[in-house]
Amino acid sequence: MHIALFALTLMLALFGLACRAISEETPAGRIISKIEADSLFGPAVQSVTIKSDSVNNWVAKSDSRLMFALENGQVVVLRNKRELIAPATAVVSPAAVFHAYAKAKVAQLILSSKSPDVYFEQRSKVFSITCGDSTLEFGVGCPPWCE
Repeated sequence: MHIALFALTLMLALFGLACRAISEETPAGRIISKIEADSLFGPAVQSVTIKSDSVNNWVAKSDSRLMFALENGQVVVLRNKRELIAPATAVVSPAAVFHAYAKAKVAQLILSSKSPDVYFEQRSKVFSITCGDSTLEFGVGCPPWCE
């Protein structure tokens, strides 16, 4: 009985370590074409436009991840550990779900498109970020994946 319990505990601990290693090494988000995003996920039902320079400032303030949500017609931005970046007056509920992306993926999206505007979009079932002809998709929900 004790050996089985020990084995189960050991397996769960190893699984937890493996998940953490994967989440640290695998960047959240994937850049696809806007056409592919529209085909896979449908058109945006809500969109907020932000200047690329502002988004680059958010990227500079984050260690490794940026988290986004659309609330009351504005983009709310968090960094690691759900610390508020913008807007300064926003109040964020601990239960509010944000969409997390790797900082490097957000920077890559902006750099590769060279567009002056970034569109934060709520689609039917997913959240996306579009800049020029490219869309950043496949972010992770926070919670539960807030690390």
